[in-house]
Amino acid sequence: MARRRRGRGGNAGQGERTSEPARGESGPATESNTASPAVATSTNTIASVGSPSTVRGRGGTIAARGSPLATRGTVPSRGGIPLRGAVPSHGNGGVASSARTEPSSVGASETAPEPQPAITDQPVAEVRGPAVRDSMPLRPGFGTIGRVQVMKLNSFAIHVSARKIYEYIVQWTSPPPFPLRTRGSQILQFLKLDPHFAPFADAVAMDRSGKRLVSARSLPQPFAINIQTHTATTVTDGPVSTAHIYRVEEHNIDAFNRVLDGHPGHEGYNIEPILSALNLVIQQHASSTALAVISPGRNRFFFRAPASPMQLDLGVEAWQGFFIAVCPTYRQLTIKVNACVSPFSSPGNAARVMIAIQEHVPEIHRFSELCRFFKSLKATVTLPGRDERRVIITGVENSTARQLRLGPDEYGNPTIEEYLNRRYNIALQHADDLPLIKTRNRGYLPAELCEICPGQLYRWRLSKAASAQLIKYARNLPAVNAAAICDRGFPDLGFSGNSVFDAFGITVEPNMITVPTRVLPPPELVYGQHPMNRPVIMKDASWNIVRTTFHTGANITSWAVLLVQRGYKHEFSNKSDPQLLAFLQAFSSKLRSTGMSLPAEPSHIMDTGRILGRGDDLSMNDTVEKFRQVIISNLNPSQKPSFVLVLLPTVNSRIYSAIKYLGDIVLGLQSIHIVLHPKKSLATGNMQDQYLSNVALKLNTKLAGTNHRLGQDAVALLTRVNTMIVGMVVTHPTEVLPAVAAVVSSSDDEFIQYSASLRLQSYDDIVESLHHMMLERLQYYRLKNGRLPDHILVYRQGLSNAQICYLMQDMEVPQIWQAFREIDPNGTYKPKLTIIVCIKQTRCCFHAADTWQRVTKSGNVVPGTVQDRGTPGIYAFDFLLQPHEGTRGQAQPTRYIVAYDDYHYDADTIQQITHALSYSYVRATKAIKMVPPVRYADLAAKRAALYLSKLSTEFEQPLEPGSEDRNLYHQRAIQIWGSGIHRDLKDSMFYI
Repeated sequence: MARRRRGRGGNAGQGERTSEPARGESGPATESNTASPAVATSTNTIASVGSPSTVRGRGGTIAARGSPLATRGTVPSRGGIPLRGAVPSHGNGGVASSARTEPSSVGASETAPEPQPAITDQPVAEVRGPAVRDSMPLRPGFGTIGRVQVMKLNSFAIHVSARKIYEYIVQWTSPPPFPLRTRGSQILQFLKLDPHFAPFADAVAMDRSGKRLVSARSLPQPFAINIQTHTATTVTDGPVSTAHIYRVEEHNIDAFNRVLDGHPGHEGYNIEPILSALNLVIQQHASSTALAVISPGRNRFFFRAPASPMQLDLGVEAWQGFFIAVCPTYRQLTIKVNACVSPFSSPGNAARVMIAIQEHVPEIHRFSELCRFFKSLKATVTLPGRDERRVIITGVENSTARQLRLGPDEYGNPTIEEYLNRRYNIALQHADDLPLIKTRNRGYLPAELCEICPGQLYRWRLSKAASAQLIKYARNLPAVNAAAICDRGFPDLGFSGNSVFDAFGITVEPNMITVPTRVLPPPELVYGQHPMNRPVIMKDASWNIVRTTFHTGANITSWAVLLVQRGYKHEFSNKSDPQLLAFLQAFSSKLRSTGMSLPAEPSHIMDTGRILGRGDDLSMNDTVEKFRQVIISNLNPSQKPSFVLVLLPTVNSRIYSAIKYLGDIVLGLQSIHIVLHPKKSLATGNMQDQYLSNVALKLNTKLAGTNHRLGQDAVALLTRVNTMIVGMVVTHPTEVLPAVAAVVSSSDDEFIQYSASLRLQSYDDIVESLHHMMLERLQYYRLKNGRLPDHILVYRQGLSNAQICYLMQDMEVPQIWQAFREIDPNGTYKPKLTIIVCIKQTRCCFHAADTWQRVTKSGNVVPGTVQDRGTPGIYAFDFLLQPHEGTRGQAQPTRYIVAYDDYHYDADTIQQITHALSYSYVRATKAIKMVPPVRYADLAAKRAALYLSKLSTEFEQPLEPGSEDRNLYHQRAIQIWGSGIHRDLKDSMFYI
């Protein structure tokens, strides 16, 4: 299916923005290895060259149907943010049914720092007028429930005094002879040497490609400059490149400020071009001084830290850097800054890395590991009498310098070792024990002559040990991250003493901004009514269920055991092993103690024998077939057990995938896996009890039990009308796997059980079959309840800010309404629909504003912290919520944007509902970061992707990106998927 074109939305869902290429630019040029500029001369001409017709500005004001912010009939308020007004009875996605005024704020319960003046409460006037079908809901007011507190946010206020910012594109008669990585900064240095450009030199910023330029002053038009370079060893001047600079846009800062102030009538103004230009200015210093700049938006910057980086693996080290992006908020422009960590290839001599790999990697995997590590790395090579050359490594040759011979030349037919010795007088130290490196343009080179360049992101999968080390290195306490941002980030990123900032009139406040927040009270949780139950005591969004029974325990008629043998010392010897029988007795006793009903002993114990030894390399199809033969030879298909307990000696993705595919797709058997770990499942006392308790949480849910439910006050918010909660996710495709769309929905008024609909789809992030999937969810709800829901509350993850408008107008909302029409042929079914988009705020963190403020033991702010003043949505109905503690490292909130709302929620109600749902997650006894329906949809989609993991082993070579043969993968995935989830499991939470 062809990918649909996405429109660029307005600023309704405005969050962090990064610099983007100007329209009319060509793609990035390839890196040049033919010149190495050392010194240069510059000549200039003012050419009379007209701007090409293809160069167009990006427009300033956009108020067309494509903007999610367009409204009609709005009336200005005294303070700024417009509220929602009167609307028709149904069918409008965004405006309230009656006029609202902002509720009075709650008085602070403690002395706290004052929030920034820009985000204090403002009086809001009523707004009346006809609704706009494709507009997003305006904020109905601010929340008032909860304890008021002031917190710091990892953002700094920025002030821009310039009234205009001019944007240009730079077109070249020939590619500049500079490496792509540093092209922008080098070109800018040459431009500053030109006397015609000198008056503007300190008032411009250029992107790294050298094709986009923004200026605080207007450049003359037309404008052309010649650049001529030569190297240290060139006798004559090098080639001349002419830069033609064309103006494409003039940004009006006054109009931008009116948008920030929330003035009615400016809702549709597209501020993204201005944000992109400001990002270019803000990131100019860091972009030219950082050793590495990564991520798709080029907004993560890494500098050499005073301390040595952490070594993760052979030739891999962890660097700490900083993420920066301009972020607009109501009445304030900020720069969001956060610490980040990424793995990099260790710089240094390539031979040292090769030797280390040879010493630590088994011989059978040694050559493939060398090829994987060195592929696409950049290195420098210096030969006597020649300039330093920069090369790109394409792989490793399975020959040494003493073995590989060159073609006939003046030295005869020498080996590479002999050639280097005769031509350059180089005596190789590893001529016969290290393989040669293959390069893109230079043929073959000995590893000891290659120096790996610093600042190269490591793009391969890390080992488990290295991944654990990286996570540990990144999980700093919030106070440590805040200190790094202020002490190192502020000067490294050039936020002070910056001449370019002075030219644009930009100043950055040295302290993090403070924002008003509230702490929502946790919901009541209801467990079983057993007389021996202990009261549930909650602390920091976590609770213990020792001596507590589930709300509703599952009724298990029979169960079976599958014992997987792989030859490990700690695994059970056979199905008659006394230790196995004792373990199964402890397992069944634990399930009964939680309130589940089951026989004390399993009906069958199946022993696989040594089905997959430690060195075996079976295909996924062979693995599935071996397990299928074991199961069907022991179990009667007409008398399936309630579940099969699978005992694994170690974690093995192939075995796990095979059993899940067999049970979920082929046989329709519920399965639960336990890894036999001496210090966890096989331990004694509390360790084993805790492990088995977590297993019981999942198993009870799979079998339609209820672990706990929300208290009546929380449920009452959802049951004012019959409500069905929906979670929607689309997984990202890979080179092998297609995208998977998952839609889960509740089926009763407890909002605990969520069955799933799954579809494979083309490589897109819109739910393409949403019409059919939503129809399935409605049909199941009607089957369970004898009626259809009056209100559908959708939580949707996986959309960027710019896609929210696209979602509403063109794709998913029309499919949902189509399902409503088809479920009722009479056309009378018109439920209320609310869609909330969930966006992970991985770069946003709350910090305590003062030392006396209470934080959790992990140093994070108190769970339940919600912010709806000073959020990224200037006009949008959004809020940031951190319901969890964040036990390790810095906790981040989730941003929720109400993208469509027929039900007309107020701020307090939707915030309470979302917060309460965070406590209903069935796999844990703690609140979670993302609302559970979205988490369940994500688990279901990942389970579907797990079934398709055999694709990665069926094709020997991965397809090139963009290959037309990718359709082969998709067709094979459809064959593997078959009819989807087995009919006996499709209405259960099999994916837990």
